[in-house]
Amino acid sequence: MRVRKNVVRRRSAPVFAAFFIAAVAATSFAALAADRPAARQQLRIGEVLADSPLWSEWSRRFLDPSGRVVDTGAKGASHSEGQGYGMLLAVAAGDRPAFDRIWGWTRANLGVRADKLLAWRWDPVSGAVSDRNNATDGDILVAWALAEAADLWKSPDYAEAGAEIAADIERYLVVEAAGVGTVLLPAAFGFTRSDQPDGPVVNLSYWIFPAFARLNQLAPDPDWERVRRSGLTILDALQSPAPARVSNWTAVGDGKVAPARRFPAKAGYDAARIPLYLAFSAHDNVERLGRFASMFPPSARGLPIANLRTGETEEVATGRGYRALAALRACAVAGQPFSREFYSLGQNDAYYPATLHMLSVIAALTARDNCMDPVEASHLQPNGPMRRLAGDLPRLHVARSSVDLPQPAAAKPAVVTANAQMSHVENGDPTTGPMLAFGAPAGALLALVGFLAVSRRSRTPSFVQEPTPPVLRERSPAPRHLPENPFCTTRGEHALEERLDIAAKASWQWQRTAAVACFRLPDYDDIVVAEGAAAAQHVMSDLIAALSNRVRKSDAVTLIAPNEIVVCLSLIADEPDLASVGCRLTAALREARPVLGPDDNLFGLALYEAAGTGAECLAQARVAFDTLHLPRPKSKPVRAEKRSPTRRRTRAKTAGKPSTKAPATS
Repeated sequence: MRVRKNVVRRRSAPVFAAFFIAAVAATSFAALAADRPAARQQLRIGEVLADSPLWSEWSRRFLDPSGRVVDTGAKGASHSEGQGYGMLLAVAAGDRPAFDRIWGWTRANLGVRADKLLAWRWDPVSGAVSDRNNATDGDILVAWALAEAADLWKSPDYAEAGAEIAADIERYLVVEAAGVGTVLLPAAFGFTRSDQPDGPVVNLSYWIFPAFARLNQLAPDPDWERVRRSGLTILDALQSPAPARVSNWTAVGDGKVAPARRFPAKAGYDAARIPLYLAFSAHDNVERLGRFASMFPPSARGLPIANLRTGETEEVATGRGYRALAALRACAVAGQPFSREFYSLGQNDAYYPATLHMLSVIAALTARDNCMDPVEASHLQPNGPMRRLAGDLPRLHVARSSVDLPQPAAAKPAVVTANAQMSHVENGDPTTGPMLAFGAPAGALLALVGFLAVSRRSRTPSFVQEPTPPVLRERSPAPRHLPENPFCTTRGEHALEERLDIAAKASWQWQRTAAVACFRLPDYDDIVVAEGAAAAQHVMSDLIAALSNRVRKSDAVTLIAPNEIVVCLSLIADEPDLASVGCRLTAALREARPVLGPDDNLFGLALYEAAGTGAECLAQARVAFDTLHLPRPKSKPVRAEKRSPTRRRTRAKTAGKPSTKAPATS
């Protein structure tokens, strides 16, 4: 009996310790949360690429020592857009000297207007601004970068400058469109109802969705949320009822949305940025990203540039950066990891595709944790995550107060409040300073120790020892996800089998196992014969997108044959748990393709056995699928819509009458 008590004490000690540590950590963080009752989670990109070779290469090729970002595809010109991108990338790299040079050049050379908006184009031949009209995307990017810099480096000057720009964006560029709502003009002149017969005319690639929360912090106003929603509404209208290409320029006059009449009906260089910005919130926009399949055909060498009126592809932009956009979308929709080529910039890529490539990597690192190979990502951001974490712990309050401007008043008083808040903390307020300096780091450390204590309390794979419960339900283990997705580097069937082995061992630590759900499209060959291989691939892509919405963070959907989809699952408790997951995935398949039939389960399911292997688990799932004898759908497959693609980016910026921006070459 005495031995029994000792065993119980040994097993219970880590649990009690974990509860004690968690309580202490919760106390520390509760104090911190009480100090910031209105704060909410938001995107933060500062130092995500600290000391990254990507930033070194980009800045070497496109950043002049003066701070001017050179558009190598536009005869060396510079734009407010490029300056904004440069400032944003410098913040992501944690390179403050470079940021200050870029911002200093921007302010000195493009800040020539009476308002706080920036002139959009600077000509290297004349050495001066060649068009004083603004470009709204450039203004938003600069303001967003200033907000991120104020957050990262605790600078009220950055916050004040960004607030002035954000306030004038809201004042001069946010207008009401009948039947559509609050929209964003591409520039101060040339796009209103009085300028265009079908106006207002908008450019959806100027809706930089990840920036709107920051703009609302700089210049608080309900219009920012209205603008965000109107952009999504216009996009949904353009792509409904079937996936359709989105033109660079869209008219929203009279409550209708359509390609603008006075602008080329192109889809390509500008519109390619729409899925990029959506991917910064990939979980919220999976369905929308899925509708961009025609913009990134699987067999395309790059970005097709299409004429939407004729349906013809006029050219294909072949820079690696354009293919990186396709890789980012594929990861967001189907969980497909980046291939090795996207961990470095293309040698021949001009400024624009290289910049899109950089932003795609940042979006992948900040919004999805299964897009990047952990080993490769460690080379891209050797010090990024740890440096930002170390900086966040002692200055958590300062980082928020530098740009959290709660008053819905004008920009200037809001900035004064931000400065006052920052001074209050930096001067060592006795009520908050010591607690934040000690409580946050100590709480984080104690929480980590408690997590490790709980996670190591048992390594026995009890799923093979406990009796199977009779109730069919999906278990909710704690935690419900792994520290990282074990399938993130799956490429090919053999790699998938190896990752199943890894996932099973990781799941055993939580007294769970791994599993496989296998599905083959029964009418795949019929679609190929009737509609072609591209149509069949399109159907498979839709199914993958539907399944990706129904899996957890630690699971993965993989296409391992033209007509075969395998869903790799971790943290499965037992057969009833797996059957419940199979029913959920089956419902997703039937929603995406109703002709698949009414069967309760369309998947071959297999648990990873305690003495088994990944190869055996996959083989068992395939055998289980073969025994289902799924009938071929009788209905004729719907013809996939012809995919079109577009020409070079164009911009119209002029006083009173739109001018044409010189196109960039890829």
